[in-house]
Amino acid sequence: MQRTRFVEHRGERILLMDFSHLRDPAEIFREIEAAKAFISALPRRKELRTLTDGTGSRYDADMLRALKELAAYATPYVAAAAVVTPSKLRRLGIRAAAAAAGYEVQPFAEVDAAKEWLAARRPATVR
Repeated sequence: MQRTRFVEHRGERILLMDFSHLRDPAEIFREIEAAKAFISALPRRKELRTLTDGTGSRYDADMLRALKELAAYATPYVAAAAVVTPSKLRRLGIRAAAAAAGYEVQPFAEVDAAKEWLAARRPATVR
C-alpha cells in the first residue's frame, strides 16, 4: 500500500503521509520524496488537510530537517496539518515550529484524534 494517499474520515478527504514504523533512514527519505512527488501533482490551492503519522519511526536531526523541508514544500497546497507522534517532547517541538509553517498545524498523540480535528477543519476552498 502506498504510504502517501488520500483517506476519508467522516466524509472528508485527508492526505495521509504515513511514515509510521520506519526505522531505516534511506527508507524514510525515500518516502518523504514520494510524498513531495504526490503533492506536486495536486493543484496549488491551499486546500489540503494533511495527516503526517510518525508513530514508531526513528528520528534524527537529518530526518527532522527533511520533514521541515517537506512542510515548507507543501505550504502552497496545505490549509491545515496534523502531525502524530506519541512523544510529548516532539509534540512540543511541533507546536514551536508551527508558526513558521504558513498554515494551521496541530500535534497529536493518536491518529484518530488527528483525523477528527482535520475533518472539522473546513478551509473555504475545500470541496
